[in-house]
Amino acid sequence: MSAMLKPIIGKEAVQIEITNACIYNCANCTRLVGHHQKPYMMDLDYFKTALDSLKGIPIMIGIMGGEPLLHPRFKEICQYLQKMFPPEKLGLWSTLDKRFKHYAPLIAATFGAVLPNNHTHKQIFHSPVLVSSREILYGHYLDAVKSCWLQNNWSSSINPQGAYFCEVAAAIDLILKTKTAFDIHTVWWRQKPAAYLKQVKVLCSKCGVCLNLTTRRDTEKIDDIDEWWLSRLQKTSPKVKAGLFKRYTGPIFDQHQVQVNQFRSDLRYFHRIAKQFGLKLVLQRNGYLKPFVR
Repeated sequence: MSAMLKPIIGKEAVQIEITNACIYNCANCTRLVGHHQKPYMMDLDYFKTALDSLKGIPIMIGIMGGEPLLHPRFKEICQYLQKMFPPEKLGLWSTLDKRFKHYAPLIAATFGAVLPNNHTHKQIFHSPVLVSSREILYGHYLDAVKSCWLQNNWSSSINPQGAYFCEVAAAIDLILKTKTAFDIHTVWWRQKPAAYLKQVKVLCSKCGVCLNLTTRRDTEKIDDIDEWWLSRLQKTSPKVKAGLFKRYTGPIFDQHQVQVNQFRSDLRYFHRIAKQFGLKLVLQRNGYLKPFVR
């Protein structure tokens, strides 16, 4: 099974998730925003250790959240990034909300790529995360994980608990606290896919993304949640307590054929977000958008 998992160094990027606080509360958020009693802000020393662990990694290093611009020490984070890596190695995933436009020069000086998303695009859909693949497919969930579009296309991740082969597995473990994270004091990203299996069995078994369930437009603001997750979250999750969820009852497979990443081909969408923030984005040969101050 491990031979079918994409190696960490073959993914799009490795993300350091400096916060899971956000200005939005999207449906089926892959960071499980709204389910934490108190969002975290990554400690600056921990961030430095996390970044130090990535020396020599051959893929892009991303900074994301939640909304990373909410971090009270975002300026210091950027200063350390500038010290450690050239801009072409660094990316920022952000809403680029205009309330933070004073960061525009800092962002342009730090990051060689920006992927802005303020969730106003009509073609942004999120797959249900809080549906346990093991509860649906039993022992066959491992077959679904092998072909999971997310782990094959997105990123590995570091959060305050450690490092993970998949960024959604990382988000799930912030709730489950399974102690399966890789130690960021090691060169964890060099590990082969066989080393990911513990995280797969404990965390992917509780994720629904690999099931190709019916997606939900992110502006709907509610999550699809199965009975296993409801029993886990009903006493702790602010979003569940507010009734912002729908009990998952099926169907298993998506009949809508929605391409959840379709919005990423709409360059006008990205340029519109960047313009109101005071940035100009230029498409590079590698497909990323490089920021410049207007």
